[in-house]
Amino acid sequence: MKPLAIAYLLSLIMGIAATVASCLIPQLTVAGIWSLPVFGFALLVGVIFRIAVYYDPRVSNPQKHAGWVAGAFLFHLVVWSSFDLVFQDRSSDAKVFGTIFGAFVLLGALSLAEYLWVTSQTHGEVYPIFFGLRGIIFFSSSAVYAIGVLGRAESIIAGFKPCVIFFAYGNVSHFAAIYSGILHPQEVFASNGTIAVRLKAWIRVKTQPGALFSTVQTLLVIAFFAWLFIEAFSEIPARLSLISKGIFAAITAVSFYLATLYDPRKPLETSKLWLRILGGGVHFAIAAYFDWYVYSKDYQHFVTLISICLLRFGLLFGLMTQEMRQEVFRHKLKVIVFHLAMYTLSSVMFLLFNIVSMSAIVQTVALTFSNVWFYYTTIYVIAVISGKYRDVVRQAHPVQAPPEILVV
Repeated sequence: MKPLAIAYLLSLIMGIAATVASCLIPQLTVAGIWSLPVFGFALLVGVIFRIAVYYDPRVSNPQKHAGWVAGAFLFHLVVWSSFDLVFQDRSSDAKVFGTIFGAFVLLGALSLAEYLWVTSQTHGEVYPIFFGLRGIIFFSSSAVYAIGVLGRAESIIAGFKPCVIFFAYGNVSHFAAIYSGILHPQEVFASNGTIAVRLKAWIRVKTQPGALFSTVQTLLVIAFFAWLFIEAFSEIPARLSLISKGIFAAITAVSFYLATLYDPRKPLETSKLWLRILGGGVHFAIAAYFDWYVYSKDYQHFVTLISICLLRFGLLFGLMTQEMRQEVFRHKLKVIVFHLAMYTLSSVMFLLFNIVSMSAIVQTVALTFSNVWFYYTTIYVIAVISGKYRDVVRQAHPVQAPPEILVV
């Protein structure tokens, strides 16, 4: 059996195990949404197929319609995993039937996009029988499950929910296999070094001056997502969240400080150390005040919190502008505004949901979203004020290729 086929079979077996775990372990769901583990599964499957492609290279082919299929799979995952949450409130028939109608339109669009994509990857534009059977079962199970949720038929929901969850995992394997070229003819395998040699060269590239800051930022993003999963599944008291935020902020600051030792950046004239310390301190102080409000339920401070959230936007925006050259700032303006706007909007939306006494589930989701953006914004702000967008002082070390073997 070829490596890509082995990777496909292995990922399907893992999908079955993940489906069983999702059905038997309630802690894998957050507010009734069971889709979160699928994103971690997607990362693992991506690594598996990346290794498989190395040993089983395929002739490249334009990935036409691949983006549409990936987006449709993502929307299907989000919509079908949120049915329990969406249909808790059935006060409006228009809302219920509108959601179901949109779900069926999405399902039809996904089936069409997948058909076009698969046929474009095959010789003669044929649709394999296996994929056709898979598509029929996928469409039918998703449709029946949606109808069961609409009609509150518990027997249908209990019977088809595991099938829908399995296809959520299976869609990841299905997409990765086709994208990796499982339907394309094989290329002649020509090794360019062992995985260990290539990994060593890749690590050297990612840790040299000019790239080290981005590598540290990526590792910290992975770390905070892992920490969020640990918090969700270990039932850490919510009142201790500020401690975890403080520890993470300290780890982030130390990580970027160490990065500046190996990848120093040229300071700008507008960059002041006391401004960086003040900005970071105010950012964390506002987060602490926000957490205090969340757990004290002191509604008298609602207007104050809205004001300081807006003030934090202006403060952090001004702080980061002092750490970039004007041409870099103009290029990164949209990115900066997006980060700070999402952080501010998530905080304000939680406050509004809290003051109007929305359901506990909606408030939990909003607070989780706000906490995610705190971690992400903290990483981004510290990266910027540490010099991510300044000029590199130390020259990058050349990447040494593995020595060639001379045959005499």
